[in-house]
Amino acid sequence: MCTTYRAINNITIKYRHLILRLDDLIDELYGSTIFLKIDLKSEYNQIRVKESDEWKTTLKTKFGLNERLLIPFRLTNMHSTLIKLMHHVLRPFMGKIVTVDFDDIHVYNITIHKHVHHLGVIFETLRNKTLFVNNEKLFLE
Repeated sequence: MCTTYRAINNITIKYRHLILRLDDLIDELYGSTIFLKIDLKSEYNQIRVKESDEWKTTLKTKFGLNERLLIPFRLTNMHSTLIKLMHHVLRPFMGKIVTVDFDDIHVYNITIHKHVHHLGVIFETLRNKTLFVNNEKLFLE
């Protein structure tokens, strides 16, 4: 089944999210020696559509109407919404041990002991917000 969201994308107010500049990123990572890239499992499909907006994602099938409860992949603001969610969830760690770049979470530290402790806290925070990590895409850098 192929669906198009052109009509809803045309009437959607576009979010604008600033991308982290390379200079700022280098300044933030200065002195760190241990890095881990975390990728979320089905990242966009973990975000719930606002209840009052479910009707906008309704599909008509031969079996009746089908409302999407999670953000569909091709919806206009899906990427900005994910970044906004990551910044909200990881706010206590942003600029200290975490950066969010598009759909990746980068964790950095100076020592391995701090890194292991911070990873535990970050994974627990993600789990509490029902955001799940894709274990096959964890990269130690």
